[in-house]
Amino acid sequence: MLEVASRTAALLQSRGVDFALIGGLALQPWGRIRSTLDVDMVVFIPEANQPDFQDALVAAGFRLRTAAPVRLEHVSLLQSVLPHAASGLDIRVDFIFASSPFHRRILERKVTVAINDHAFPVASCEDLILLKLLGGRPIDRVDASELCQLNAADLDVAYLREQATAL
Repeated sequence: MLEVASRTAALLQSRGVDFALIGGLALQPWGRIRSTLDVDMVVFIPEANQPDFQDALVAAGFRLRTAAPVRLEHVSLLQSVLPHAASGLDIRVDFIFASSPFHRRILERKVTVAINDHAFPVASCEDLILLKLLGGRPIDRVDASELCQLNAADLDVAYLREQATAL
């Protein structure tokens, strides 16, 4: 999983794309360790540049699961898979386009951390909590609760309240 995340991050960096790791892998630096089956990233790519981005993904070996980003309630999502030669598995890589003020703020507040000797920009703990609460699945609620417990002393509670109210 980390190899796929690293390859994806390298591609994004080579194209000058502002991004942050979110989802299961991004929980690790904040103390929440759990398995995950995909790589999730929030990316800032202007809508006019998204077709070129999709072409770059395909050229780098990604297979797109949809011909265009899917518009969900709050976000546009591009789903892809990247074959992982060592395991023979296709690893899902989801790109959430930072089209809302909240998602752009995630990128402004990201931090660079090491995950098993790989450096990644990841969403702040507070923003991961908010993303998990927005997700609403049982595992998301558990993730949010664990992040709050593990990082209680360091959380910016005022920011959490302000953003939770706005969302």
